[in-house]
Amino acid sequence: MMKIRFAIIAVVLILSIGSLSAKKAPGFIIKHNCDTIFGEVNISFFDPYSGGFVFYGINLEPFQSVLYFREKNSTRFTAFTPKDIAGFGFTYKSVNYRFKTLLVEYRSIIKSERKRLRFLNLIYQGQLALYKEIVRKESYFTTGAPNRLVDYYDYYLYDDKHGLKRVIPTKEFRTLKDMLQFYGIHPNFIEILPSDARFKDVKYFLEEYDLWKRWLYYYL
Repeated sequence: MMKIRFAIIAVVLILSIGSLSAKKAPGFIIKHNCDTIFGEVNISFFDPYSGGFVFYGINLEPFQSVLYFREKNSTRFTAFTPKDIAGFGFTYKSVNYRFKTLLVEYRSIIKSERKRLRFLNLIYQGQLALYKEIVRKESYFTTGAPNRLVDYYDYYLYDDKHGLKRVIPTKEFRTLKDMLQFYGIHPNFIEILPSDARFKDVKYFLEEYDLWKRWLYYYL
């Protein structure tokens, strides 16, 4: 009797873990020829770095390098990398997630790693698109030695004319105003930006700019 009970508990645990580890969400992929194919996206809630499960939200970091997708009326998921498709999207719990294939430049002593294709997560779309990349780095805070991984976020501005630029101070862009001016933001809006506008607040200023343009259009 006890063996039967333990067997039932084991089956329930296996099924529960299976339901926690992954879910399906309606989504699509965009091919390089701009064709859109609809189907389902596999969302994994298992975190290979910690060996645990993600209970709140979605672990978006794995999506930056690979997507598991199946077309409608298909039973098998196929892995897609940034080389294979131009982008993808899906909806989970009424939130739309969009990713675009972009060539990202990195500082690396290894030449082959200085430029890589990545799926970047679109977090704002107005006159300019703002993308986010999740970067996991080792933490040294508690022991002075790497003991756990911490998520950091890099932000990128993009438009078809000027391409992709990481939102950080550089020799080319010493201030956020310099960067927004490069991307063609209206000079009158640039003038009213605070001189100490922070790069990490770029999303806020893009939202303010699009509101400012609508207000200008309304009153002119």
